[in-house]
Parts: sequence; structure tokens; C-alpha cells
Amino acid sequence: MYIRMTAKRTRLLTIVLLLTIAFSATGIEREIRLGREDGWADLEYRLGIRVLEGYRGELDLFLEDGEYRAEPDTDLLLAFNRTPFYDAAGRYRVTGTAQRAVASARLGDGAARFDSGDGGVLLEAGPEAMFAPGQSWDDFTIEFWLYPAVLDEGESVLRWRGARRTEDGRLDQRFEVRLERRRVVWDLDNIFLTPDHTPYRVMLESDRTLLPRRWSHHMLRFEAETGRLEYLVDGVPRDVTHATDGRREGGDIYLPYLGRASRGRVELGVGLSGLLDQLRISRRYVTRPMLDRTSDVPAVAVSRPLDLGHPLAELNAFDARYQTPGETDVFFFYRLLEHDELPEARGDPGIEAGWRRFHPGESLPAGERGRYLQLRLELYPDGRRRDSPSVSWITARYEPAAPPAAPARVRAEPGDGSVVLRWDEVVDPSVEGYYVYYGTRPGEYFGSGAEQGRSPIDVGDRTEIELAGLQNGRVYYFAIAAYDAAGIVPETQFSREQHARPARRSE
Repeated sequence: MYIRMTAKRTRLLTIVLLLTIAFSATGIEREIRLGREDGWADLEYRLGIRVLEGYRGELDLFLEDGEYRAEPDTDLLLAFNRTPFYDAAGRYRVTGTAQRAVASARLGDGAARFDSGDGGVLLEAGPEAMFAPGQSWDDFTIEFWLYPAVLDEGESVLRWRGARRTEDGRLDQRFEVRLERRRVVWDLDNIFLTPDHTPYRVMLESDRTLLPRRWSHHMLRFEAETGRLEYLVDGVPRDVTHATDGRREGGDIYLPYLGRASRGRVELGVGLSGLLDQLRISRRYVTRPMLDRTSDVPAVAVSRPLDLGHPLAELNAFDARYQTPGETDVFFFYRLLEHDELPEARGDPGIEAGWRRFHPGESLPAGERGRYLQLRLELYPDGRRRDSPSVSWITARYEPAAPPAAPARVRAEPGDGSVVLRWDEVVDPSVEGYYVYYGTRPGEYFGSGAEQGRSPIDVGDRTEIELAGLQNGRVYYFAIAAYDAAGIVPETQFSREQHARPARRSE
């Protein structure tokens, strides 16, 4: 058993001896565990990692779902992972009555649940949003995951209404995504601006019907350079047209423009029964939607430096419980540090920074010693991006370093108001210095009054000291203990006690 001893903390040697006699830390294996009881609280850095209920109801590490994140060209991003719902791009204010569904979400921690009798969700566009009054669009993409419950006619997924003024008066506009004949229909009425401001309506729909209670991904994208407007279901093109005078490539291209005679409101889920997830609007032509369950890059988890209690603690082995379904995998790494301050800035410590890979259950090379242990886990998805590995816990087994020998041949020579203490050097590479303990009762080292301070006194690496300022005629008791670079003193390694009684010199 090791105890950190400082000048502000003292222990009764008699109690120490009673508690620790016949006990030695040498050869007794200890362990540090991440996961299970602590819920992975010692993880200092996580990227692409989710902590979810897993093995036996405990918290396991999994890959994050392949959700979008807001980027500079993201106009709207609704993940529905938290309530109240919010736009991660910050351009729309979200209100409404839809509920959050957790267990049946397509990705992440939630989806929006709509009932046909509810009012849905209302998005109020800010001045920079695409659906704000007077906005002109270039390339754009609108996409979402849909889980219809009943497929009733006319259910609305997304709807915006407005108008623009023309020389002849007012031209109503509508951008709507709705269900008709068990299909998703995109209806863009007077959204594209023609040179003569005449009515121009574009409609796209899939050639295949939807199945109730099944997730599907829907995406409409527009390329301003060619006027190409394409509708994809689950990443497969299902309908295509061109916003041109001839509705084919090569004609005069019409670009979207929203008139100023609108209120900048987008309605979601009006009359809809089912779920909606991962709604994103982008100011670009998205070439490849994210359809995978997991990301295509490895996830990383790094622990904080874990204190093994001694600079010469020896690392023996690692155990772990983890699962790698299909072609998924988990890579394990460790490194030993002299200090708990990381050698690099906070964040992901790169794999080049002294990490060594290991396999749980296998012995480590002999002589792996250090004070602080840090662990790194890398979780890899399978090639289809459908499965995730998981890690339930990981345990490091180690042995504390053998304590240094107690200082030997302690001598106490009394003087006038002082005592000179000498002892033999402890030959041990881990020893950095010595503490001098003193007191006025055997085994009780609560001494005070010495000019060097209260007990214990740190004398550094010296092996001799004269304690001054002691009371003549009073007996003092002394013990010496060695400490290592961390200031740790083994409880059983106090020297034999010595005593001395300072006396006034005779004249």
C-alpha cells in the first residue's frame, strides 16, 4: 500500500504498523477499468463515438450514426434528436406540436412523430434562409428520411406558400412535397423565374410506390449550370427534368426565386401520419447522399492519463469485452507517460505520438513501466456501413513497483536546542529524497517547533540534517523515510526509530 506523504499530512507510525505489518505491495497485481461501473467517465476525447446501453444493460461504446452536421452551405438541418426541435444551421426558428420518437428513429437519438390531427411543425425563416422572402437560389438540395404510417392521400411532408408581384399583378407560388397515389410528389409551382414572368410548374415523382412503416430516403437536387432537376429515392434516380424553356438540357435555364409577398414560413408534416428524420436543405448540388447507418471513417476514444501510483509500476496485460460483427473491428493502443500533462494539445492525440497497439488477453513485453497510462480505442465500421463494433469495458492489469528499502543506520546526536540526524543513503533509482519525521512520543510524529518546520520535513537528497529550535531537556523521537519522484512513501519503509534529548551546553 502506498500513501502520498507531504508536510501537511502525517500518519501515526504505530497505527501504520498495526494496519500494514506483514503486508507488501510487491507482487500483488492491481487493475484499472474503464467502462461498466464508471460509464466511461475517464474518456477525455471522443470523435464519432456514442455511449449506449449494450451488454447486460451497461453502457457500451458504439460508432455514431452517419448523421449530417451543419456546414457553411447548410441552409437547414433538423435531426430531431432533442426537444424542443431546433435548426442546427441556425437559420430557422422551429415551433410546433410534433413529438420526438426515440426507439424508431432512422438515425441518431430521435425522429419527429406526426399524427394526422396535429398541426405539424412550423419553420420561420430568418433573413438569410433560402425560404425567406426575396431569395434567389442557385444549386440546391432538399433531402429527408420518411417513415409513412398509413399513406393517406394528400399528406404533406413539406409546404411553403408565397407570391411574387408581376406587371400583370400577383403570381402565386408553392413549394410542396406531398403523398399521392402512395408516392412522394414534388410540386414546384412558379418557383422557377421565367423571363416573361409567366406561370411555370414543375412536378416530379417516383415510378415506384412507397411501403408503409418502412424508412426511405428522398432527395431533390438542382444544378443551376444545366437546369437539371433530379429526384432520388434511396440514392437511386427516379425522375428527372430540366428547368428550361424546353424542359430538357440545352435550353434557356430558369432559376428559383421566391417573391417578397410571402411570410417566410415552411410547414412540416401537415396531415401526415408517420415519422420524419434528418431533414436537410443545402445551397449546393449534393452528389452523394449519406445513406449509411455509420460513418465511413474510424471513431476514436482516448482516456485521460490514468495514475498507476508509482513511476516504476509495471504493466502486465489488458483484458476487454468487445464485439466485432461482420467486418467491423476495434484497434487498441496504449502509452505510458511520466506526467499526467499530455505532451500535445488537448484533442485527439495522433497515433504517431508514442502509442503501441495491443491485443486484449495477450501478455505485454516485460519491463513496461511508468506512472501514467493512457488508452486509445479505434472503432471501424464494416464495408457496407451497416454494423458497428462495440466495447463494453477494458481493464489494465499492473503491479506497483517494489518499495525502496528503509533508510538504515539512523543516528541522532543531541545538541544545545538541536539534534543532528544522519543515516545511510538508500541505493535505489526511484528514491528522490527523504522525509524526517519527529515528535515527542514514540511512534507519534506530530512534532512542531523546529526551525525547519513541522513534521515531516523534506530534506531533499541529503542524508544529514541538524534540527534546530528544539526544547532542551525534552526527549524527541525520529524516523526517516525515502520518497520517490511523485512524493510517495511506502508505509512499511520507515527507518528504525531513534530518540535524543537536547541539552544546554555547560559553561
